[in-house]
Amino acid sequence: MSLFVFAAVIFAALLHATWNAVAKSQTDKLLTMTALVFGSSLWGMVALPFAQWPNPASLVYLAIGILLHIGYQIVLQSAYKLGDLSLVYPISRGTAPLIVTIFSVIVWNIEFEFTTILGLAAIIFAVFCLAFTKNSRGGRDGKAIVFALVTACFIAAYSLVDGTGARLSGDSLGFYACLTIANGFGFAAFIALVKPVNLALVFKTQKFIMVFGGLASFGAFAIAMWAFTQAPIALVTALRESSIMFAMLIGVVFFKEKFGALKLVATLATLAGMVLLRM
Repeated sequence: MSLFVFAAVIFAALLHATWNAVAKSQTDKLLTMTALVFGSSLWGMVALPFAQWPNPASLVYLAIGILLHIGYQIVLQSAYKLGDLSLVYPISRGTAPLIVTIFSVIVWNIEFEFTTILGLAAIIFAVFCLAFTKNSRGGRDGKAIVFALVTACFIAAYSLVDGTGARLSGDSLGFYACLTIANGFGFAAFIALVKPVNLALVFKTQKFIMVFGGLASFGAFAIAMWAFTQAPIALVTALRESSIMFAMLIGVVFFKEKFGALKLVATLATLAGMVLLRM
């Protein structure tokens, strides 16, 4: 992985932690997620004229990716209703690389260097440390951990599908622009079924989040999609999870969530994992 790709993925990680912090910060999590999804779709519409239409070989991955992203967004907002940002985010993001790596080794027979394995292990160790931390109320959120792990499964699945689709598409930006636009329409259909009032409310009360939160979301995924075409999918997925460090800092500083010894160990393990992956 080149230094430029490495830096781009780290920047994408910061953007990703930022829009997740926005999703967690609002009282109505479903409304906020709707604003973020719609905002990302709007930016996809802006980007699409400057990109190429995906190759036909990638369209099946595009269709599957749309469904996976919708499922991910539904489960993620539910997880944020139950647990702290500094718990849900690290577990969901940090477990995904393990799933992707196991899949890459078993199905694609990809071999990784020893330092890469150590880096993955360090990030995964950080996640398990976080699973034993207490929340801001002094307890542990078992349900939140379950939802975070389900979210991780969606992340791993869409990372594999998106990465493969982006490589086959001929233009990662065009692929993701199409994905996020269709994602917006699919999520709108879901909202129309469960809470139709949000379809009007989001344009009245969530304009700022739609524009700037949607930009952060679109940028985070678009950069990652491009990185999937430049480096192994499992390596990019693992490096993206450096965002858990940003998420923990945001949770502690802005949301006043507890930062104990386990979270400190998890932060240091994440940093070590990033260094090992870069090596």
